[in-house]
Amino acid sequence: MDIFFINVNTDKYINNMKKMYDKEAIKNEELASLVQDISIKGNEKQEIINQKMESDKSLNFYKNELVYATNLSKKNPDFITIGAAFTIKHNNGVELIIDSYYEEYLKFNPRYVLIWELIKKYKSEGFMYINLNAVVGDFNKEDLWKYNTLNNIKLSFNSTVMEYIGEFDLVINERAYNKYKGLVQKK
Repeated sequence: MDIFFINVNTDKYINNMKKMYDKEAIKNEELASLVQDISIKGNEKQEIINQKMESDKSLNFYKNELVYATNLSKKNPDFITIGAAFTIKHNNGVELIIDSYYEEYLKFNPRYVLIWELIKKYKSEGFMYINLNAVVGDFNKEDLWKYNTLNNIKLSFNSTVMEYIGEFDLVINERAYNKYKGLVQKK
């Protein structure tokens, strides 16, 4: 069995956001100078204005992320753990028993990172498959929207869904079972 922790290196996060911000700032300045160019007219000018507005949005996003990363780094100078997982290796396969993530850090897409790292690790160790578990079996129900993310993440790795036999009840006390069944049906 293995236990994994999903961490964010806060220094790298700050550096990446700084690079993205700087790159977008250069692009934004170039677009600003093109907007000021009086020789550009009509549709071309409008396209440049649209690109500049998108660049402004991106610049604002990276600025906010940079502030967020800085605050995160102050609280957690080295790294922050955002999730964990537990796997069991058996014969030629691996079972992902449970994985969990802090909801406030889901923007880092820890499930994708975890699954990708599990695939790389266990493939290099010679395992033939990884059972990712927890895919909702009935894809037709409309109330399954809340599970779409879970399904989409696991199915996006070109997964094969294997359906096992469902659960069944072995009735030991028929009288108590029928009484319980009658109560449940009334609700």
